[in-house]
Amino acid sequence: LSDGRTICAVSNSGRFLWQKGVKGAPSPYLSHMSDILLVVTAQDTLNLVNPSGLTLWSARTGFEITENPLPGKDRRIFVRGKNAIACYNLQGKRKWFLRTNLLRTDLALTELDDGTLLAFLEETSNNKTQALHISPFGDILETATFSGFVHAAHSCADGVLVALSGGAG
Repeated sequence: LSDGRTICAVSNSGRFLWQKGVKGAPSPYLSHMSDILLVVTAQDTLNLVNPSGLTLWSARTGFEITENPLPGKDRRIFVRGKNAIACYNLQGKRKWFLRTNLLRTDLALTELDDGTLLAFLEETSNNKTQALHISPFGDILETATFSGFVHAAHSCADGVLVALSGGAG
């Protein structure tokens, strides 16, 4: 993203490839799914941008997006707000929407190896982190309580790595 509501592409060697305008003010949130960009604009709009910089579709979420879009294992796209999560397919159609309790702003939405999601809640239980375990179809499977306070979480090939403090093990 650059100034003036544009996206620029640069090669691995640093050569400028192209610059395209985007509709709405770009936010700092973007991610990629292979060679496709997922760009958030106007705080609540998800855009799918192809490798030549053409916006293929835009979808308004109805809530302010608060982190980078999460590309799912099955090519779904997940976006999260302060207390909402939505899922889109590659054609820009919303598959589901889930209203939640307040979500932690310091921990991103993460994906487990089976394609399910963890959304970390602001509210704790005896200073132990709680997270919604959500199916790829938007069903809350459970509210998980960790053995301590989660300070960091990251998706990896085998699931989600978490850094805990104050736990029993």
